[in-house]
Amino acid sequence: MRIHEYAKNFGLSFPEENPTQADYQRIIEATKDRPDAISIHSMLLRSMMQANYAPDNIGHFGLAYDEYSHFTSPIRRYPDLMLHRAIKAKVTNTQQPVMDFSLEAAGTQTSDTERRAEKASRYVESWLKCHYMKDHVGEEFEGVVTTVTSFGLFVTLTDLYIDGLVHISNVGDDFFVYDEQQQQLIGKDKGTLFGLGDRVKVKVAGVNMDLLQIDFDLKAKLQSSEMNQTKSAPSKKSTEKKSTDRRSPAKKTGSRSKGASKKS
Repeated sequence: MRIHEYAKNFGLSFPEENPTQADYQRIIEATKDRPDAISIHSMLLRSMMQANYAPDNIGHFGLAYDEYSHFTSPIRRYPDLMLHRAIKAKVTNTQQPVMDFSLEAAGTQTSDTERRAEKASRYVESWLKCHYMKDHVGEEFEGVVTTVTSFGLFVTLTDLYIDGLVHISNVGDDFFVYDEQQQQLIGKDKGTLFGLGDRVKVKVAGVNMDLLQIDFDLKAKLQSSEMNQTKSAPSKKSTEKKSTDRRSPAKKTGSRSKGASKKS
């Protein structure tokens, strides 16, 4: 689902093409006090392009700066060291050390290594979360639905910021339809509806350290988010054309396409 369609779900406009930093900031400000703010802001973040190191100055989109250079002190990345050297050469009126690579090549290489470092960091974070939750299997927590898929709901625990999956077999005794555009699971028989931002209570059903997966059982729906309260379930005929039916199958926890920590 594109971000402008997503914004319509909570009554806000967003450009279909070429959004500006001000457009993102407007959505953030308008939704910062909502109970589903986490899922909204995560969606905004995922819609933005990843930053890359490059010699050409194109500014900083998120900060709305026309000119921007990455710089930290103390030095944490090789691009920081390169900038420190350039600044030192400028203020001392000396030559920079001779490099055996171009700035373009350095930008590509350091961008790639930063991606690998981020991937490793996410893996360690997922492992630590799963290791922690091993001691809490069977306990109940409150959380917020942050992702809706055809195979279930991903829930972020409110106090721990740990993510897990409520498989569709544990969502409820209903014939569920996945509405991708509205990001909802809709029960055809009983009209049960789950969507982004819903507050729920879950029980930790299991933790798989090999797959780094946390499974939840849904215990109760505590509160519907604002955008789910105002929507009525679509008719059976129109839903069948737009959505994918998912009858709750027998419970399973070992096969899915997403792990415990989904945010990047």
